[in-house]
Amino acid sequence: MRPRDEDRRGAAAVGRHLLLALAVLCGPGGTAARCGEPPFAVAVEDDRLTARFEEASLAQVVAAIAGAVGAEVRGGVASPRSVTAAFDAVPLQEVFERVMGGESFTLIYQGNALRTIRLVGEPPAAPTTVAVAVPPPPRVHVAPSTAALSQALNRYPAVPVHGRLAMTLRADQATFSQLAGVATRERDPEVRAEAVDAGLAAIERDPHLRELALGTLRDLDGASLAALAEGLLGDPAAEIVRRVLARTANAELRQRAAAALAALPAPASSDAEAE
Repeated sequence: MRPRDEDRRGAAAVGRHLLLALAVLCGPGGTAARCGEPPFAVAVEDDRLTARFEEASLAQVVAAIAGAVGAEVRGGVASPRSVTAAFDAVPLQEVFERVMGGESFTLIYQGNALRTIRLVGEPPAAPTTVAVAVPPPPRVHVAPSTAALSQALNRYPAVPVHGRLAMTLRADQATFSQLAGVATRERDPEVRAEAVDAGLAAIERDPHLRELALGTLRDLDGASLAALAEGLLGDPAAEIVRRVLARTANAELRQRAAAALAALPAPASSDAEAE
């Protein structure tokens, strides 16, 4: 009885997300040629995408995913191109890495929900007859080696997990994508801490991963490190960086974590949560 109820709730959630995505494409200002024949359909459940894109523009793909989850898109696509791809329950982080190619992006969550998709590129500028030099607004700095580190982490084999983290995941192994999801969105602070520890231990054990991580952070000042942490980790950035600072055995990583933490705003008090 209970599994059937869960199946019905899951199907309802998929349906709501699918309808929302189609509404974005077929509604006023949408990109579909005809509402009866949308160019593609999108469904998102548990932060995983199921979709098929046929000759869709990259901007359409980003907008459709944003519409399906209720997220805001900031910035724009630097190199417009068409996308033909199929996804079956693929994590959103992996989806964006595949469709964005070499372009940088960050996915910012609030709680369990994706709220902002930040693109480093900008939409094409409108024609103008006057050239005015205007300083660009502040933006998250993304180091050139971030993409290489992200790809390495996504391809890395699942790592061992224990204790309450293993109970939460109902498994004795977890991918870096799963660890990141728990570390940024799990309600239990002890489980969040165990996810950070598991990921950190795996990075420190593997010389290649360790050097990729340090290479990403090595040339950034404190403000850039803090901006990168906030862009990638969202609200729990200070908590996660503080945990890394306390647990890492690597002197250079400890120095980078300390510089980032000094520039991050202090997290809100967790007294209410503890109660």
